[in-house]
Amino acid sequence: MKVVDEDVQDIEFVIGELCSNVTRHAHSGAGRFQVTVDYFHDKVVIEVKDSGGGFSFRDVKPVGSIRSDDCGGERFGGFGLYLVEKMSDHVEFNRTEPSGTTVKAEKLLHYISEDDRSDARALNGMSGSSMLSVGH
Repeated sequence: MKVVDEDVQDIEFVIGELCSNVTRHAHSGAGRFQVTVDYFHDKVVIEVKDSGGGFSFRDVKPVGSIRSDDCGGERFGGFGLYLVEKMSDHVEFNRTEPSGTTVKAEKLLHYISEDDRSDARALNGMSGSSMLSVGH
């Protein structure tokens, strides 16, 4: 089953960006977060869950604004979540109890051929779910 390259690249970017945001911004005392990727015949669902302090969109600076970097300097930033939202078909942010944030992104899949789509549909209900815990 072959998914078009653009979908694969979008999924890779979304996973990388959401994990990068956790390591850069979550400040989790446990130093861990959870990544779950579920494959369905029509979509991939990515969920990244941390136990950091959480955030409010009111406090997020505008896309392209200057912000401090990890080395004490300044950088233009704020493109990550904007791009995650553009490359995904649905994104939701929820508070993780007792602390932290859970981000769920869905990407609809486009197949190279109808045969590939039919093969994926035949596997309907199967999930290639994998869970990964990563320290930061």
